[in-house]
Amino acid sequence: MFAAVPCDDLVAAFRKRAGDAGGEYAIFLDALDRACHGFIVAHAERMVLERVKLLERQLDDLLPLLGLAVVGRLKQVIVRYQT
Repeated sequence: MFAAVPCDDLVAAFRKRAGDAGGEYAIFLDALDRACHGFIVAHAERMVLERVKLLERQLDDLLPLLGLAVVGRLKQVIVRYQT
């Protein structure tokens, strides 16, 4: 059974091993984290363009539905005023 400790203390205890300060592991993990951020930034422009395309496609699907709703509502208004 594990003792109740705050999350930060648990992570620090997990990363350290007996007899070592854990510094080289922290440096390695930090370098790995920075490498991933460079990958994300390199592809950010393409990701933004994909999001714009998705939004345009969703609007293209939504506009005909809105058009049908407007036409249906106009028909109800015309019928109401004809009677």
